[in-house]
Amino acid sequence: HMTFGVQAQGSTVTLDGSQMRIDGSVGATGVWADSSHVKILRSRLSGAATSEFLYLVKLTDSTAEVSGSILEGAATGDFLGIAVTRGPAKLVGNTIYGGSGSDRSAAIVLEDSPGSAVVDNILSRSPNGIGQAISIRSGSTIPVILANDFAGYPVLLGGPGVPELTSIDALNRIAAAGQG
Repeated sequence: HMTFGVQAQGSTVTLDGSQMRIDGSVGATGVWADSSHVKILRSRLSGAATSEFLYLVKLTDSTAEVSGSILEGAATGDFLGIAVTRGPAKLVGNTIYGGSGSDRSAAIVLEDSPGSAVVDNILSRSPNGIGQAISIRSGSTIPVILANDFAGYPVLLGGPGVPELTSIDALNRIAAAGQG
């Protein structure tokens, strides 16, 4: 079965100093929101292994601020740490440990999310994991990406229509050219 930790629609949600364990046999989503304002501050979201998917934070048409938090993935088919569709995301000072997704794995996915920033985060993955640290989808502009530590991801930034960047130097070149 599938489980959800927090679900919101048209709401303001704040998790501050919270701890959440996310598990389900088939799939699980920690925080799911639509048309909402979501803040996750100084919190810990820990995922357990699932057979199909594990989404720690999945937001649509919502604004997101995630700061000073720890998000931990686990073994699954499809892993997303923080996924934001059609809304700006401010992701600052977090540690996101990616799950070992066998089909897809990304610490951060931004889709149609202009005005987003990924600053001073640690994005790490399990040794056997696949995927991208930051995945850009559907013509999203490349977010501000500053002072992050990418540990173990073979691709730091990529997505449809975005060249796969595999080094900090490549990210810096994009930022210097004014494209990030």
